[in-house]
Amino acid sequence: MLKSATLASIPVGLIWAGIVYVRAGHIVPAMQGNAPFHTMSFGQVRAFLTVLFGLAAFGPGLLAAFLYSFVSSRLHWGMGSFLMLLLALAAIGSLAAAALKTPFVAEKTVIHFVAALGFGLLIPLLI
Repeated sequence: MLKSATLASIPVGLIWAGIVYVRAGHIVPAMQGNAPFHTMSFGQVRAFLTVLFGLAAFGPGLLAAFLYSFVSSRLHWGMGSFLMLLLALAAIGSLAAAALKTPFVAEKTVIHFVAALGFGLLIPLLI
């Protein structure tokens, strides 16, 4: 299960890193006002956040693998049901981010749905 979570996390992490890199012009200036980023240059903050988000996909990937293992063995769910569950969780997370007026709602929404689609399609194929 750890191997499948790692393999599924690689493309999701690359896409997340790409999103952060592309949207750095919007994200980095807001982050530079916060410690410890206020002493770093634009490029340093962009590189740090890109790597951070690229590596951050491994946590949700492992969680998704455990979740799929549970729902497939206990509830006898297949890929379709698991994908719908993750898409519903992505929608709830995105709506909560918008309702709570958190910063970077658009980026969070895209990241939520990339994770849902990536893990929802890859984890069942790899386990």
